[in-house]
Amino acid sequence: DGNVWYTSHKSRYFGKLDPKTGIVTEYALPLTPGAMPGTHHVAVDKSGVAWLSEVWAHNLVRLEPKTKQITQIPVELKSPTNNAGFSNFGLAPDGSIWDARDGSVNKLDPETGKIVQRFPLKTHDTYDNTISSDGKYWAGGAPGGGGNSLELLNIKTGQMLVLTTGPSPSNPRRG
Repeated sequence: DGNVWYTSHKSRYFGKLDPKTGIVTEYALPLTPGAMPGTHHVAVDKSGVAWLSEVWAHNLVRLEPKTKQITQIPVELKSPTNNAGFSNFGLAPDGSIWDARDGSVNKLDPETGKIVQRFPLKTHDTYDNTISSDGKYWAGGAPGGGGNSLELLNIKTGQMLVLTTGPSPSNPRRG
C-alpha cells in the first residue's frame, strides 16, 4: 500500500510512515516479562498484515493494521530469552515464515511459531532470509561473522547450493 514500515531495535516501538501524507503511526508491543524489548525485522503480507520479529523475547509478532490487534507468537528456539534468537525472517507467498539458525533453514507455522520443516545448512547460519516471489527458493547471505558466500535452497527438491560472492568478503546485511 506504499507505506514504509520500520522497527526500532531494543525498543518496544515500531511503526509505519505514509509517504503520501507524512503521517507516522506508531505501535507499542506488550512487554514480555524478563525479556529485553526490541523488534528487528518487518514484512507485510498481501493482505496488509505486518509481521515482525521480537529478537530478545523470541516472538513472531502479527499486527492487523485495520483493527490494530497485536498477537505475539512464541517461536520454537533452543536459546534462552535475551540471547539473539529469532530476528531476520522471510515471508513466503503462502504465508509461511522462514528463518535460518542452529544449522538449518526452518519453515515456521505462522499461527504457532513451531518448526514444520527443516533443511540443513552448509554453513552454521546466515544473515537474512529471503523467499523468491514464486515461493520456490529460499536464500540467505553471509553469516553474522562475515564471509563470502550465500546459500540458495530449492524448496521443492531440498537441494542447497553454496554460492561465492567473490574474493572479497561480503558483510552480513539484509538483502
